[in-house]
This record gives sequence, C-alpha cells and structure tokens, in this order.
Amino acid sequence: MATFTDVIGDKLLSEITRREILVYRQWWMERVKSSEVVASTVNKNIMYVRDILQSVGMANEIETDFELLFAKMRLREVEQSRPPFEASYVQKTFLSSKRLDKLNHEACLLIFAMADTGARESELIGLRAEDIFLKDDIPYIWIRPRKKRALKTPSSERKIPLVGSSLFAFTELPSGFTHYRNADTASTTINKYLRENDLKPTPSHSLYSLRHTFKDRLRDAQAPEEIIDELMGHKKSGPKYGRGHILEIKYEWMKTIAFNVDDIDI
Repeated sequence: MATFTDVIGDKLLSEITRREILVYRQWWMERVKSSEVVASTVNKNIMYVRDILQSVGMANEIETDFELLFAKMRLREVEQSRPPFEASYVQKTFLSSKRLDKLNHEACLLIFAMADTGARESELIGLRAEDIFLKDDIPYIWIRPRKKRALKTPSSERKIPLVGSSLFAFTELPSGFTHYRNADTASTTINKYLRENDLKPTPSHSLYSLRHTFKDRLRDAQAPEEIIDELMGHKKSGPKYGRGHILEIKYEWMKTIAFNVDDIDI
C-alpha cells in the first residue's frame, strides 16, 4: 500500500479511478522490463492492493467497484525455473571475497542467512527476537505464523538449525532484521546489486536461487527426502503423521553442508 500511494498519490478511496490503477500497473511493468521483478511478483502486489481497497471500501460503504477497476490487470506469467548457484560459487563469490562490500549490511546478511537455511526471504525477514535461539545447545530459528502474518503453507512452519553462514548472520542480528520489513524491497535491492556487479552467472539467477542451491547441497549430501522437505518447508502429500525429525537429526545433516565463514569480513 505504501508503494501504491507513492505511485498514485495519497487519495481518498472514492477518488481512485481506472487511470490510477493503470499508472500503478505501468510502474510495475517498467520494473519487469528492467528485470528487477517477474510477472508473478507484480500480480501478487496488484491483487493485494485490490483486496485491501475492496475490503476497506465495503466496510466504509464506498460505492466504487474495485473489482471492476482492477479487471484484466494481471500480467502473463511465464514459468521460469530459477537455476541454483553452484555451492562453490556461493563460497568463493559471496562468502570469501569482497564482492558484496558495497551492499548494505542487512542485505548482505540476508544472503548469508538464506545460503545456509534455504528459507524464503519473507520467512527470514519475518523473524523476531523470540524466534531466534542462539543460546541453545543447537542454535536454530523457528519459522512460525504470528498475528497478522501467515505462512505460505501450514508445512512452512519449521525449526531450522543454524550453521555456517546462517549462524554468522543471526549472531550479527540476534533480534532479527530491522532495516527490512518487506521481502520484495530486500529482493529488489539484492537482485539489482547482483545484476549491476556481474554477480549473476546467468540472467535467470536471483537471490531466490540460493533456496534451490540449499536443496541441491542436501541432495548431494544424500540427505533423506523427508529431511529435505522438512528443512525446506515443502508440503508433503498424504496425511501428516508424527512430529517430524528432531532438531539434532536435522543439525547433523546441515553440518555436512555448512559453508565456511572463516574468511567473512563485513
């Protein structure tokens, strides 16, 4: 909503017309053209704004038909598989060089946190101090729903041990991310930096590629599929039985793939 009002101005709901919606959509389309975001991100944001305006409008008996104003606004989504970074590339380029020196501190730490947890940007940014357990025998983060913040799926709730670069990141940020509260903003900043500093092996690589890298590293270590699904927060088919693997078991597998952080200096 902050972005919406930045683009069209802070107007009364009754003043919003189709023209404002088209201006907002065009603003997003320019970002798609510059490869800052993909169509699915645009569609999500546009629909979020539509739903909020519609809900507030109905609650306040505003006659504007926001469903009609937002009709046919979706961009065509092309299914694109995000390629993973190779683990060696992450180690040498992101963790053992000065290539991220000009990136702001929290954005840099978000890269480190994703690299050794495989968690989504929104999940990491959504963590609060009470979700980060650094003093336990096995340090870990607890990704869980909270008031006014749902997770993508019920299976997204999980505890992830901290190792390597993720332990480094949360040792630096024991209360969680404070500069970023919006995952899209963080992703845009980081992806722009990677693009402008030639840190993307291909145009299709992005920050989210680190999640794919994490899964590949677990597969290469021959971790059981159930362990991988639990760490990734993937939805499993069929009914759920039991509580899942204990933290200690997940920790043992994650230690086998942890990145080396001896050369990190930020």
